[in-house]
Amino acid sequence: MCGIISIRLAKLSDANILFYWRNDPLTRAASERTSPLLWEDHISWLTHTLQSTTQHVFIGEHEGLPIGVVRFSVEHDHAVVSLALAPAAQGKGLGKSLLALGMAQIGSTPIRARIRCDNVASRTCFAACGFVETSKDEDFCCYNYFRLAFECVVPNDDHISTLYEALKLREHTISHINLPTFEDHQEFIKTHPYRCWNLVSVATKYVGNFYLQNDNSIGVHLIPGFDHLLPVLLKQILNEYDPLPEIKSMRSANFILHVPVGDHKRQAQMNANGHTPLQITYSLQKEQL
Repeated sequence: MCGIISIRLAKLSDANILFYWRNDPLTRAASERTSPLLWEDHISWLTHTLQSTTQHVFIGEHEGLPIGVVRFSVEHDHAVVSLALAPAAQGKGLGKSLLALGMAQIGSTPIRARIRCDNVASRTCFAACGFVETSKDEDFCCYNYFRLAFECVVPNDDHISTLYEALKLREHTISHINLPTFEDHQEFIKTHPYRCWNLVSVATKYVGNFYLQNDNSIGVHLIPGFDHLLPVLLKQILNEYDPLPEIKSMRSANFILHVPVGDHKRQAQMNANGHTPLQITYSLQKEQL
């Protein structure tokens, strides 16, 4: 299974599929409650949950078909998250995308999770989304989500090298066709060309960078293997930064994100996350006219 997934709020009509997923033997084995769930209890729980203001249940979909559920229970100053994939969707790397999409819906609320210590796949999934193990008991590990860390780019050797190595990994670009030389890259960073330019880390691991320009455009570059963090990153950027005041015909009132025309995955991500496409930009060259 490949491609972009999206999420939506759960509905009462999802009762059957949620009941089936919850009673899957592998799902039960990974849950705190391992015994089979009764239909009457399930309907009662789902009806109450959908009416609650502190329970948030999202269904993940791929090509219109449900592939999993991510649920948040708000408790005082934090939310507790649980994640379950449909049996047919397990083992395909979709969990981290579903989890990240749900996290973006929750916003800045601190998030915690309890995962069985022997559930290596789930622990790996949560770690890839920024969760860090904080404690454990006999059967469960406790995880807390730590927000993505932003570090302002400065023209020192470490940042210059980190950004150049990331630049070499890019499959799609807008600003250049051929990879700049290291010397050109170094000089570019020294000019401090952006309103804001940050390295992005998750649990101390560098995963990409982003910049804001004075026309309110955003550039986001995530290294391979961390594209699933895009919705979380964009949500955090929008929470921490305000766009500059609108200038008619010159600067949008909102932040905008430029996507290379060949980067169909990023385009699909933006569409799946509900962002509105504005335009396609063409490069005009005299010799082609």
